[in-house]
Amino acid sequence: MSPITITLFNAIGLAKQAISPILHLAQSSSVLLITETWLLPPNKYPTHWKRFHTYGIKLQPLAAKGHQGISLLINTTCSYHVRHLPNDDDM
Repeated sequence: MSPITITLFNAIGLAKQAISPILHLAQSSSVLLITETWLLPPNKYPTHWKRFHTYGIKLQPLAAKGHQGISLLINTTCSYHVRHLPNDDDM
């Protein structure tokens, strides 16, 4: 098997339409971990990569973006099986 490469990116907020340049830079990575996405449910990043999200938390009831949040994106070229263990708090 080929080596696994992992990229970690602290987004400090990343709109779902802004994912394309990040994926272009990380195209040689097997796994992309994005922290501080501020992504609220049911939003997902539009990509062919396999996606797992732990969504952000609204700080105010009418807020359009969240706080915190992480995303795990698995490249389709990744030859390893990646298993996601769901959290009871996942939405």
